Amino acid sequence: MKPHFQWIDAGQITRWRSLDADIPTRALVVDLDDPVLAQPLRLAPTRWDFADERGQLAGPKKYFLKRRALLRALVALRAGCSPGAVVIAHDAQGAPRVVAPDPSVFVSVSARGSYAGLAISDAPVGIDIEPCRPREEPVWNVLHPAERAEVEAQWRGSGDDSRFREIWIGKEAYLKALGTGFKREPASIAVRFNRADAFEIRDDLRPNAVFPGLLGIKTLGNHRVECACVALDGRSINALRD
Repeated sequence: MKPHFQWIDAGQITRWRSLDADIPTRALVVDLDDPVLAQPLRLAPTRWDFADERGQLAGPKKYFLKRRALLRALVALRAGCSPGAVVIAHDAQGAPRVVAPDPSVFVSVSARGSYAGLAISDAPVGIDIEPCRPREEPVWNVLHPAERAEVEAQWRGSGDDSRFREIWIGKEAYLKALGTGFKREPASIAVRFNRADAFEIRDDLRPNAVFPGLLGIKTLGNHRVECACVALDGRSINALRD
């Protein structure tokens, strides 16, 4: 059975290797200063790219056009077209949306300085990345009751906050896929791990749905980056477990 998710790397973009359409969701995490990305990052911006770069929702400007160029290259690999034919714009909430060639393709972006996480899927998708950082006490009030015991046992036992961080980026990825951001209460969303690198989302407001997520730790230069990706396709949970 084909996996539901697949991490890809910068080399797949630069080698222009097309993406297998049988795998619905792909994600990659890169350092935009990596020289291997020089060719795809030279893609000429569109007028939509320039408009979004000037918008308040674009965040720090230094890397915006590089992220957009790489996202257009990723969509082109999925669509089997030239990156120049790909048009991406922001929606009203500030999230990227594919305008052409196929608006039914969903994308998501997460940025931390030169680090970027990009995701593409047949279903609404969210990605979140966080550089690994020193330990600090978990934020208890964002945890679902189903999460708290495990996080508290880890923290009280050894001062380890790793499970909390994994849960948190999973929640952020899910909220980005929903398109609500933190208008939703994070404590109403439960992240449950069924493998070291895979989890499922259960939402108190959508009790009959289960959404799959993938967790990874990527090394970029001398730094490690944690990343989570969630797709809103409840039917795929069996594929995730296989």
